[in-house]
Amino acid sequence: MAEKQYTLKEQQKIKKYHDLFNAKNELHNLLRRVVVSTKLGTQEKQPDDDIELDIGNGSLGSCGKYEQVRYFPTGLFTEHQLDDDLEMINYLITEIKQRFQAFRKARDSNPLDHIKGKKKFAKQFFDLPLHKIKEKYGGGK
Repeated sequence: MAEKQYTLKEQQKIKKYHDLFNAKNELHNLLRRVVVSTKLGTQEKQPDDDIELDIGNGSLGSCGKYEQVRYFPTGLFTEHQLDDDLEMINYLITEIKQRFQAFRKARDSNPLDHIKGKKKFAKQFFDLPLHKIKEKYGGGK
């Protein structure tokens, strides 16, 4: 039996799906590490493996079970669904990695400041606005 030959359009669609799936998993795992280290947010393993990180004047949520990514700006009764936005998910991965690296470097070089107020110490790295989300979706403070 011959293998199915995919058209170029089908190949591109499959690649986009795989890239999106991998990016959402990477973001979810990154959020887990950040929330555990900084205590900025919540993590609930059951029933859906939900993680929320307080970042950029809002809350970034990831659901491991349903592969959902949402951003909730502070002060607005709205959410931005980022499930299919590969560009935005990649931006968030890059931005969070940079902030997390800066946090860890500062924590390691200033252990007493970190011990005095862990959340307050971490907030200075993660409270900065997420400019691309604000540009694309508007809102927030």
